[in-house]
Amino acid sequence: MKKAVSVVPGWLGILCVVFGTGCSAEPAVQDGPSSDLESVDHSGSYEKREYRIEVRDGVELYTAVYLPRDTTRDYPILLRRTPYSCGPYGPDGFPRRLGPSSVMEEEGYIFACQDVRGRYMSEGQYDNMRPHVAGDSTIDESSDTYDTVDWMLANVPGNNGKVGMWGISYPGFYAAAALPEAHPALVASSPQAPIAAPPRRLLAELLADHAGLRLPEDRADDGSLVPDAAASHARRLQVLHGVRPALRLVR
Repeated sequence: MKKAVSVVPGWLGILCVVFGTGCSAEPAVQDGPSSDLESVDHSGSYEKREYRIEVRDGVELYTAVYLPRDTTRDYPILLRRTPYSCGPYGPDGFPRRLGPSSVMEEEGYIFACQDVRGRYMSEGQYDNMRPHVAGDSTIDESSDTYDTVDWMLANVPGNNGKVGMWGISYPGFYAAAALPEAHPALVASSPQAPIAAPPRRLLAELLADHAGLRLPEDRADDGSLVPDAAASHARRLQVLHGVRPALRLVR
């Protein structure tokens, strides 16, 4: 039986419908707001540990873990994967927020932040929107997340064996991209307004219908037509949302 993963509504998870409210065209990655990287002293309630987690192809991913100092009970892990930096770095560097809200910090979670492959302190090659590839032979965001979760369950003290993910915009994409072939311990995911790449053909039709404009044809150096990217974009969106609404927009 396939494992069910909860997608949490409300401020902890508005799962964006393809091309619906909260969706945006695929932006270029920029540094996150500086206010998110401002150092705030959470050391009275949390201990910070920094790890380099090796995933299946040998690449090491930087992961900052914040452990509650109250060790009288075990806690679920709340993971955020981001291209925007998990700084401030160093054992004494705490970000302004450890999780989505101060309420969750008070309730008690193990918070984890990971620089995704190829960004900041993590090794490997960055892919702006890496598509999912079924099976174990090729790395993708799902496999990186799977290996990260597996490692944390075995090595992070005081966890209760349950993991959740959350994120907004790019981190929302990573929260959604973790769902295909997800780790059994990933019991909840909260992708909030994840980025999405609109099919080029849809964009061309909208320009033609509403502005009387036409996109130039994509041609290679030899003059041959480059295949339309719509199908691959639709496949990425299908993987993210578990549905096939994008395909009806591709003729």
